[in-house]
Amino acid sequence: MARRRAHGGLRRILGGLFFVTLVAGAFWWGLPLFQAANKATGPSPDNLLRSTETPSGGSASLRPPVEPVLKPVTPTPTSSPAGGGTSARVTSPSVPTSQPSPRVGAEQGLADYQAGLAALAREDAVEARSRLSAAIERGLARPRAEDARAKLSEINERMIFSPERLTEDPLVDSYRVKPGDSVAKIAKAHSISEEFVAQVNRLPNKDFIRVGQTLKVANGPFHAVVDKSDHELSIFLGNTFIRSFRVALGEHGSTPTGKWNVKDHLVNPSWVDPRTGKRWHADDPQNPIGEYWIGLEGIEGDAVGQVGFGIHGTIDEASIGQDVSMGCIRLAAKDIELVYKLLVPRQSTVIVRD
Repeated sequence: MARRRAHGGLRRILGGLFFVTLVAGAFWWGLPLFQAANKATGPSPDNLLRSTETPSGGSASLRPPVEPVLKPVTPTPTSSPAGGGTSARVTSPSVPTSQPSPRVGAEQGLADYQAGLAALAREDAVEARSRLSAAIERGLARPRAEDARAKLSEINERMIFSPERLTEDPLVDSYRVKPGDSVAKIAKAHSISEEFVAQVNRLPNKDFIRVGQTLKVANGPFHAVVDKSDHELSIFLGNTFIRSFRVALGEHGSTPTGKWNVKDHLVNPSWVDPRTGKRWHADDPQNPIGEYWIGLEGIEGDAVGQVGFGIHGTIDEASIGQDVSMGCIRLAAKDIELVYKLLVPRQSTVIVRD
């Protein structure tokens, strides 16, 4: 009996040692596997730092934002190109927020005037015309303005009103006549009149042109600006000054300012005086409005809704430069003949300003 108890105690001791050995062995052999698995799936210190820091030093984020956040650009006040006020400096083109001051405009006008004279001296007619025209637009003292207009009239006599075409001139083109062409068709395509095409190209008869013939054409339409204070009508092609003419205007300021469309043309018109009812027939040498009538239709400013106004000639050329008409714009006989050829119905516009 004592022997069995001794053997039983020994077995329990041996079993406990075996169990301890088994557990220790399992722990020993399983530890590398546990470390490998933890290394593969768990956050290492390096991974943990990367997940809780952002490049900009902001708050923690597990993924980048959907869109990059752009810092808004605050416009910086700066002098406008003309020096007359401020505008915002931005990356896209912008329009100055203010007009040039008269002083700055005069300085720029003088610089353009001098550059135009220099271009004229080296016989660069295209550059001279561009700079002198810009000088007039920006403003010149009267003596220089009159000189610039005179020089531009001389330049354009060659560049606009003669058959000659300078290859670098952007205001005119050469056109080669094709089968089926007519002067009327060519003129309409370029927004100019048949009479202008015939005059420039010295055509003896505008109804006869030949296939293959080269014609000089302007890239129209021409338009006019009337300055009431100067009693002057100026013709422009695009923004380029072409020629100016003295005019008579309405008495007591009765020529309305604003923008007008050229409505119609009449050669050798009859006319009825609206005040007296007296009628003058066509071909009457005493017809007060002369040989040409350019009808106007008001579309902007005080011109809106006005009827019966036009540009015409006169048999009283001593009235040119005065306020004597019933509101129409009068030109000398030779001047209205040319203006009639330049301003095209439903294409040209006339601006009347104080």
